[in-house]
Amino acid sequence: MAADAGDAHCRAAAYHESAHIVVACEQGLSISPKGIFINNFAEGRAWFNGATDGSEVPFAELDKVLIALFSGGIAHSRMQTEMRDACKGDDWRIDHLLKRYYADLTARQQKREQLLARATKLVTDLWDTIARVAEELWSKPWKPKNQHREWPKEKTLPAIELEPLIGQIAVVISEDVE
Repeated sequence: MAADAGDAHCRAAAYHESAHIVVACEQGLSISPKGIFINNFAEGRAWFNGATDGSEVPFAELDKVLIALFSGGIAHSRMQTEMRDACKGDDWRIDHLLKRYYADLTARQQKREQLLARATKLVTDLWDTIARVAEELWSKPWKPKNQHREWPKEKTLPAIELEPLIGQIAVVISEDVE
């Protein structure tokens, strides 16, 4: 079993997942009632429309999903420069979606750069909100994921608790988001 990732890594993960969910909401993407979570291995998840590997992403929503995916790593890097594999899953999903819709390598690279720039601006513009959500998640107690095992432990912030933290950004909660 892996050891705890440590507070700095886990706290950076809280910012990572918070950026995903705040940017997704800002762009009008629906989110799951599950909201976001991190575990003591500095892994996490933000449940928003298009985030999961198997979910379909209509072309009309592609830019929004990719920007939300990029935002996690951008926020993570603001909190911690040494990121290990913090964005490996996001990077895989981003590459998969870009290859699906952009066969030409040059077009794919241009789209990636364009969306990364937009995501960077959104993370900067929304930083106070991202920080508010991240600190609320970080303030939650560690709880065992499974009642029969002590490890891993998780901190969770359900979608219903996001609404007052996000302020003027609309939160669209949908049971259809996995």
